[in-house]
Amino acid sequence: EEANRLNQRNCISGFKAVPLALDQRVGSRILNITRHRGYCSFLKPDLESDWFKYCRRLEGEIESTILVQTTTVDQFVEETKLGRIDFMKLDTEGTELDILVGAQNQLSKNVLGLRCEVSFQRSYADMALFGDIHHFLLSRDFILLNFDYFGKGIPRINLIRNPDPSLPDFSRYGVLVGTDAVWLKSTAWFVDRFKV
Repeated sequence: EEANRLNQRNCISGFKAVPLALDQRVGSRILNITRHRGYCSFLKPDLESDWFKYCRRLEGEIESTILVQTTTVDQFVEETKLGRIDFMKLDTEGTELDILVGAQNQLSKNVLGLRCEVSFQRSYADMALFGDIHHFLLSRDFILLNFDYFGKGIPRINLIRNPDPSLPDFSRYGVLVGTDAVWLKSTAWFVDRFKV
């Protein structure tokens, strides 16, 4: 339904929504449809986690489930004759490492950079954390470039406040739950791959 909706509303040349989900293998998987559609995942939300308990109360409740067809990045590229992927962006509510496992051919041969949502504590059951993803990418010649982090996490009462008194109270520091991280291929990989 979502792929059809996106294809009907889109007018950008070269854009196409495909009714498949990315995973570490080809098959099918149960997708949890949450109250807030941005938190749908193959994984079950942990409603007692800092993210859902303090930031998104009730938004992670599962309203329904559907069975969806899955493929891997590598399989999709091969079947559609895309050739290669130069840059990847992942934000799949806890299944980013699963997708990376299914993209090993592209990661080893073609992907130059990757932007990925990472978590420092679990918001979904059995999700991979930053350390798992970072270790996986380090072992494939990627280096961590940066985090999209502005020095604040989920606010907590009586936790250290933002040291800038000119900022409003809601900007106080808190528990860092997650952010986006960017990795690039190492210089050695570039030199070897492109003979520069």
